[in-house]
Amino acid sequence: MEEKPVMARTPTLSIETASIGMLKTVYRLIVAAANEMDAIRLWS
Repeated sequence: MEEKPVMARTPTLSIETASIGMLKTVYRLIVAAANEMDAIRLWS
């Protein structure tokens, strides 16, 4: 009976890891976009 909770926790951990990966990807995209905007401001 003790193994079932562990199996139930595994999918949630994988979902949390995937969500953290998505947040990191979005953060990188935002940083890249901000850097591009700064570069455009410097050129203009």
